[in-house]
Amino acid sequence: MEKKELEKWIKQFEKSNLTHLEVVSDAFTLKLSKENTPVAKKEEVSSSFLDLVSPLVGTFYASSSPTNPPFVKAGDPVKKGQIIGIVEAMKIMNEIHAPRDGIIKQILVENRQAVGFHQVLMRME
Repeated sequence: MEKKELEKWIKQFEKSNLTHLEVVSDAFTLKLSKENTPVAKKEEVSSSFLDLVSPLVGTFYASSSPTNPPFVKAGDPVKKGQIIGIVEAMKIMNEIHAPRDGIIKQILVENRQAVGFHQVLMRME
């Protein structure tokens, strides 16, 4: 399967209401999943918190390499534009930046964990 065709499958999946998709052929297997979080769940979170979400389906990395410390830990202050994590998708490393100054209150994913489109990675205050 060509890269463009893979990208097409991923984009269509991200736009859909599906939470899981599996495409199997002789040459490969493509498995996609995303968290389908009910809107009511977001209302339970204090309005003083900002959910930092994954912009795409991929693998979350807490640091730039296995030997480096994590970009942030719970309780760390961050500045707008600071790198707080990386999501790898199709061998492309996508930096996740803090949208504003604040404090990381919770980290909701583990290093090297598969993440879904708009899955909450962290909460900041």
